[in-house]
Amino acid sequence: MLALWVCGCAAYDSRWLQQRQERKKRVEDLEPARLGAARSDELGRVMRLRVHATPRFIAETPDWKARVDEMVQDANGVLTPALKIRATVFDYRGWNREGADDDLATALVELEGMDAGEEVDWVVGFVGSIPRIVTGFSNLGRARMRRKHFVLRAINNRAEYDVISQMTIVSESERAELLRNRKRHKAAAVMLHEIGHTLGAVHVTDGKTIMRPKYDAHGSSFAGFNLELMRLSLEYRAQPVAERDTRTYLRAVVRHLEKTRAPWVGSDRDEELASLRAELGVTRGAPAAPPKAPEPPTEATRASSPPDAPGLTTEERAIFAAALALEKANDPSGARDKALPLFSAHPKVIAVQHLRCRLATAIGLVWHAIKTECEPFRELTGGSSSRWFGGAR
Repeated sequence: MLALWVCGCAAYDSRWLQQRQERKKRVEDLEPARLGAARSDELGRVMRLRVHATPRFIAETPDWKARVDEMVQDANGVLTPALKIRATVFDYRGWNREGADDDLATALVELEGMDAGEEVDWVVGFVGSIPRIVTGFSNLGRARMRRKHFVLRAINNRAEYDVISQMTIVSESERAELLRNRKRHKAAAVMLHEIGHTLGAVHVTDGKTIMRPKYDAHGSSFAGFNLELMRLSLEYRAQPVAERDTRTYLRAVVRHLEKTRAPWVGSDRDEELASLRAELGVTRGAPAAPPKAPEPPTEATRASSPPDAPGLTTEERAIFAAALALEKANDPSGARDKALPLFSAHPKVIAVQHLRCRLATAIGLVWHAIKTECEPFRELTGGSSSRWFGGAR
């Protein structure tokens, strides 16, 4: 009888131990990767963010400013050790945008038109979530390559909660902690992914890096070949605007993408190379043209308004003339960066809005983004499609 009792206890202990090990493994499998932590004495170069948040994001995110701060600090756990930069929020603003929060591409265009990004390194817009499990980064955030604007969704993990709540083998407290950790990791990873794009990082197939096209809870860092692209962008941005050599920077990025053997997502790498070559005004296999500095505005340019551009101040006329010179020099991205403050400041000036439409088309934005950029010009000209897509002057 004693032997049967001992055997029964042993069997029970074995089952209990097996369940405990299975629970531990289940939690470990679902636990997200650690993103690291920046040391308090590892300050790095300060990169300032201006935050715009829509009413939906604010409603979905209790104590939203604290959550954004937490996201930024988690991102710094990767940015500071790898790139010697530290992001910090410079300003919080509400964003009462007219459109729904569903279309990130349109939201990005609106954000660019609303805030030119003066005084800051990044402008980030936060919008409402999608009430389902989403893994594609393009559905969680959106950024323009090598620019300073990006948009992020609120992280809605309700659907994920419904799945994890069925894991009865895991205790309630463990489930709650697991959900918190996964949501926090996902928020920081999406921010890092979009920051990566703003600094030139390209999608890769390596599952352990943040730059995969789809979110992975085990992503924890940038690969070295993408870090090199990001360093090139940071070095370029660190220079005073008047001293930046855009063509030299773009050629360095092209060389890196052409010569570095890395697990790039081939179509994304090819698309970025095509965009870079278009900005440089070269075709594949042809030598890059020597740098062509845009002609500085003359005294005559400053003294009179550009054609069909009444109402601009002296400083704005100089900006407009410089943007036109960059457009003429086959640098539509540089021209758009230069003219961006004018687009929102002068919505009724035909020449300004025509330039806005031309540059959006030349850069090669997606169709609905081009349509949004060209809409003011279309309205000002009575909807004439021939003028809407008129060529550069």
